[in-house]
Amino acid sequence: MPFDSILGALDPPLRQTALRLLIALVAFLLTWLLRHLLLNLALAPFRRRLEGTPFGRSVIEIVSQPILIGVIVLGLLIAMAILGLDASADSFLRAIINSLVLLAVATALYRIVQIAPLAAGLSAATGVIVDKRLDPFLNAALRLVILVMASALILQEWGVNVSAIVAGLGIGSLAISLAAQDTVANLFGFVSIVADRPFSVGDYIAVMDIEGTVEHVGLRSTAIRKLDQARVMIPNSLLNRVAITNWSRLQKRRFQLSLTAPASLQSAQLDWLLGALRQRLAEMPKVERNTSEALFTRINDNGSLLIELRGYILEVTWSEYMRAVERINLSALDLLRQAQTFVPSGKDTA
Repeated sequence: MPFDSILGALDPPLRQTALRLLIALVAFLLTWLLRHLLLNLALAPFRRRLEGTPFGRSVIEIVSQPILIGVIVLGLLIAMAILGLDASADSFLRAIINSLVLLAVATALYRIVQIAPLAAGLSAATGVIVDKRLDPFLNAALRLVILVMASALILQEWGVNVSAIVAGLGIGSLAISLAAQDTVANLFGFVSIVADRPFSVGDYIAVMDIEGTVEHVGLRSTAIRKLDQARVMIPNSLLNRVAITNWSRLQKRRFQLSLTAPASLQSAQLDWLLGALRQRLAEMPKVERNTSEALFTRINDNGSLLIELRGYILEVTWSEYMRAVERINLSALDLLRQAQTFVPSGKDTA
């Protein structure tokens, strides 16, 4: 049976409703089928202006999906205008349209957060230095917030009591949070390590009774290679609570050495020895001049004389520091031997 015959067989009110429904359906389908064409027409002026700019492609990717959703919303609005629906049907379609608008906005925000360098932006906005390694966590956190907020607003559009759902989820998530509290603590520990930067990969650190080189900083734990080559994994939550000594960030290392002179050493010889030690320390290129000292500090119970050498060595690596200490020790021994044979002026050794 021809289509016009089918329409002619209907009552006039029903025929008018069917025609409106058909026209509205055709209008929506045309809008749906032409959505990509309409998208290209809408983006054409922006493409010409953004072409060749550093963020041109990113901007196009951000706005493309929201515009497609907007085209669908336009088709629904046209269909609603053609149908002239009653209040109940109109409110239903309005809820659909509002949900799509919220979805478009959430999609745009989600894409912006997904590609934006949040750590750099936060540093520029607040002046607080934020490590770029926090970008994945900042992105994930903000995307989660966007999804939760968009879902809550869309559910409210449909008359769903969001507060009741949140309360139910809170009871259920309590058990999950208790079970995952160690994991969450380690994640926050990682964030603290990245933000405060108490050490970096390659630094030599001491944590409690563990010393070694940092090999890897992970989400859950940090790997340290000890001097005996044992690899120790320390939870980040523990590193967030204890004192960390970073030997690699020293500007200089302190030395303090004890030299014992025999009781037979005369005062003039001791005076010569102290002067020679001070001069030798001042001549050493690795020793900081204004901090080095050679002092006669004590007479021991057996009558021997205690001399303290102290100051700073301008080396941060352990091996170079120990070589400098070794040179100081050898020089001190050599000067001590010379002091024992030193003859003060005006005295005869015979």
